[in-house]
Amino acid sequence: MNALLTRGGGHLSRKLVILFSAFLLVLSSVAIVPQQAQAAETWPQYLSRMWSDCETKFNGLDKTTGLVAWDGTSTQPVTGDGTSNNPYLINSPAELRWVCSQPENALKSFKLLNDLDLGGNSGHIWSPTALVNSTEPIVMDGNGHTIYNMKLYGSTNGYTSYGLGFISYNNNPNFEMKNLSFRYADVRANGGTQGYSVAVANFRAGAITNVAVIDSLVKGD
Repeated sequence: MNALLTRGGGHLSRKLVILFSAFLLVLSSVAIVPQQAQAAETWPQYLSRMWSDCETKFNGLDKTTGLVAWDGTSTQPVTGDGTSNNPYLINSPAELRWVCSQPENALKSFKLLNDLDLGGNSGHIWSPTALVNSTEPIVMDGNGHTIYNMKLYGSTNGYTSYGLGFISYNNNPNFEMKNLSFRYADVRANGGTQGYSVAVANFRAGAITNVAVIDSLVKGD
């Protein structure tokens, strides 16, 4: 009896093992089918998605400054002649606009005395300046101040044919921009613009020292 039970138990154990193995085989062939992989994101789709994310974050920033924003006017500074030894002393956005609107080879050295709001948050579009074919020392000294809300939109026309930025183009070896910050700048180039940046778009010579760009948006088509 005991021998019969032992043999019977052995047969039962082997049957259970066989049944369990069969169950595993069936389970492995059952529908644990991975979901079909999504189509790979194309490079243009990726760029579009990243731009949309950046634009959403930028638009959500509080860009109020408490400063008197640029109203689109231009006023010659009272002090300075634009040389590096006697720079224009800039108190207002209108004075900065006057300096930046001078011819490409004009003396445009300046020193900021205040933070400036260029009115981009109010819809005003700033125009770039250029420094072309001049070797006179030009120093643009932010003096530790910040330029806020510079909005630059452009294509290949006028100064923007060189590029799009606060300075569109510089090939002056004796140029220096220093001690300046840009915040809430919105730069959008289109139509084949050569280069685009916040500070200097097409930088061929000179020096940029202690210049920062913060919470800003740049796009080129």
